[in-house]
Amino acid sequence: MTRFVQILALPVLLIAYKAGASEASQPGEDAYAAGDYSRAHELLASLADKGDADAQYVLGLMYASGHGVEQSYYNAGRMYRHAGEQGHVGAQVNLGSLLENCRGIGGCKREEAAAWYRRAADQGDAIAQYNLGVMYGTGRGVAKNEWNAKTLFRRSAEQGYAPAQYNLAVTYERGMGGPMDRIAAYAWYDQASRGGYEEGNNGREKIMANLSAEDLAKAQNLSSLLSKSYD
Repeated sequence: MTRFVQILALPVLLIAYKAGASEASQPGEDAYAAGDYSRAHELLASLADKGDADAQYVLGLMYASGHGVEQSYYNAGRMYRHAGEQGHVGAQVNLGSLLENCRGIGGCKREEAAAWYRRAADQGDAIAQYNLGVMYGTGRGVAKNEWNAKTLFRRSAEQGYAPAQYNLAVTYERGMGGPMDRIAAYAWYDQASRGGYEEGNNGREKIMANLSAEDLAKAQNLSSLLSKSYD
C-alpha cells in the first residue's frame, strides 16, 4: 500500500511566515514570539478589527493554541479566513488544515480545504503544495489524480520540503503519475534523508538493495545533482 505522509500544519507557521509581518503588527508578533500573550492580544486585537491580515493570522494562532485567549478552533478559523481572503499564505494553509481535519468550524469541509490549499500553493507555498498533493494522491476532498499529486510534490520538493521529497520518491518507486523510476526514487529518498526525514533513509536503503552497481552510481550522481540544484 502506498504510504503518504500527512501533517497538520497548525503550530509551526508563525515561524514559517513571520517574515511577512506588517510594520503595524510587528510589536504584537514580537510579543507573541516572546510568550507575552496578553500583550500580544492587546496589541493585535484592534489591528485585526481594522483588517490587518498579519494581526488576524497571529490571533488565529492564538485561538488555535489557546495562548492568551480561550482555545477555539472556530475563532481561529474566523481569523484565518479574514487574513486568507487578503492573500495571507499562512492563514490560507492553516484554514485549509482546520477544514480538512474537521476542527470546530462546521465539520469536515475537505473540498473547501483543497481550495484554500490551492490558493496558497499557487503563491508557491511548499506546505500548501504538499498538503494538496496528499489530497490528490489519496482522493481526499478532490478526485484522485496521481499526476497532479506528483506535480505538486515535485514543486514542494524542489523547495527543500523533506516530506514532499519523500512522497515524490514514493511516486517514482510505485510508478504513480508516470513511469516507475528507481533511480529517481533513490535520489529523492536521499534528499528527504539529507533533509532530516528519517523515513527517507529507509526508502533509500530499500531501493538500493534492488539496484545494480551501475544504476546505483547513476542514482547517487542524480542525488548529488539535485542537492546542488536545490541547495
